[in-house]
Amino acid sequence: MMNGMDQTGSDIAKLELEKLKQFNTYEEEDWKRQLDGVKDELLNLGCRQSKLDPALFILTVKGSVQGIFCCHVDEFLHAGNEEFEKLMEKLRKRFIPGKIEKEDFRYIGFMIKQNNEGIQLDHSIYMEKLDHQHIEPRRAIQKLKQLTQEEQKDYRRMVGQLNWEVQGSRPDLAFELVDLSTKLKSALVCDLLRAIKTLES
Repeated sequence: MMNGMDQTGSDIAKLELEKLKQFNTYEEEDWKRQLDGVKDELLNLGCRQSKLDPALFILTVKGSVQGIFCCHVDEFLHAGNEEFEKLMEKLRKRFIPGKIEKEDFRYIGFMIKQNNEGIQLDHSIYMEKLDHQHIEPRRAIQKLKQLTQEEQKDYRRMVGQLNWEVQGSRPDLAFELVDLSTKLKSALVCDLLRAIKTLES
């Protein structure tokens, strides 16, 4: 818990999402330099970079967390107390946001909803957009047959989607993900059927 903040009270630190203005006009090398500039600025403002995730920055004072900042391409997600917000104001002078969202918003496939009682992550919008593979009944009964090249491509895509689902909101499917992942190079029709069933669960 952040210093001086009641997790259930009106002073709870709320997430804010900022999208950089005119970011899409940059070439790849330009936005890499831009993000390096964000990193340098955060470090100069007293934040430290996480050793586990280079996109995560944390502001601590006397061992107490005052704020957190996460950078994903052109979007900044952050939360903190008043002192941390003052740092964000300084950051905005150099990196101008085109839009700031404070209550309910979408971020990397999640709908984030928040109130004084806490934060809720909803992954259903992403999951509803998944394009599930269809197998003809004649093919489905050939369970021990190797996948065709096209089916193998679909299988890899579905395992990738399942990986995102497990990381986001379905840790209960982690075993299925690991098991299906071990068959990426030698999957059978029965494995493809399992992948479809798992994604539809």
